Amino acid sequence: FFDNNVFVFFFFFFFFYYYFFFFDWGRKESCRRMFGRMNVVKIVVVGAIMAVLMGQTLADGHLLRLGVSEVIDHSHIVDESIPTLGGPLADDNVQFTVVAEPPATPYTSRRLDNLLEQYGTHVSAPFHYGGSGRDRLDDIAAGDLVGDLCVLDVRAQVLTNPDYEITVEDLQEWEATYGRIPDGAIVAMYSGWATRWGSESAYRNADTDGVLHYPGWGVGAIAFLLDGRNILGVGVDTLSVDSGASADYDSEFRLMTANKYTVSNLNNLGDAPARGGVVVIGAPNLRDGTGSTARVFTLVLSAAPAVAVPSAILLLAMLLLAF
Repeated sequence: FFDNNVFVFFFFFFFFYYYFFFFDWGRKESCRRMFGRMNVVKIVVVGAIMAVLMGQTLADGHLLRLGVSEVIDHSHIVDESIPTLGGPLADDNVQFTVVAEPPATPYTSRRLDNLLEQYGTHVSAPFHYGGSGRDRLDDIAAGDLVGDLCVLDVRAQVLTNPDYEITVEDLQEWEATYGRIPDGAIVAMYSGWATRWGSESAYRNADTDGVLHYPGWGVGAIAFLLDGRNILGVGVDTLSVDSGASADYDSEFRLMTANKYTVSNLNNLGDAPARGGVVVIGAPNLRDGTGSTARVFTLVLSAAPAVAVPSAILLLAMLLLAF
């Protein structure tokens, strides 16, 4: 109650507290007591506390009460001009057609045409490459679309080699710094490639022979994760899990035959902590889906839910005014 109605509470508290001092049958002593030096200090201190409290509550109070200090969006906006792999996976981009709008109808709605399951920021189910017997999108439990985010920063390596592939040594160095990759983790490559998103030619980075050049996961690193770590899946801030020059997509194939999913075209990985965030993959429950465009975001958790903080400050303010 106090956290949601702190302004109203303080208003009435101040009103009734000072009403009985100010209108205490006109006695001058009450007025002097109200405007005395110590009470002025009290008013200033409580006012400052209220300002901080109101700022915190109004800014993102519902998140703070849930114990979330920040939400980081990892999804690119979906429109008609985003980069794609080309070929059979993207002959044409998505098209938006308005099918209802005022004044003909009281609402507005659009139809999405040619929206492939692997488009934009997307999740690919194991069936996408793993084939029969592997999970389709609607087979993946909702709880398995939420996991510990582990961000592997390889920007330095990619600066000198756009075809860089993550190695076992990269993973071992990460674990030496941040600890063992936890069970139920989603391990994401942060290469900095998302900064190229605005230009399809820069993002695909094709050479004169049409071969794409962007970083990805090496087969050895994938084997390390599958053999020794209990992950949910891996992510990349590029078009695919394998590097652009890969001819066989062996890393993604190995992941999906092991019934692990992948998330591609991630954004803003540099804003997420290397460890400690909880990543959520918001994907529709498509029957027999091989994947889907997704809204992916990370919840950065507070050390403790903030619900107790406003109440504690409120009690402190009451005590300060009462004496």
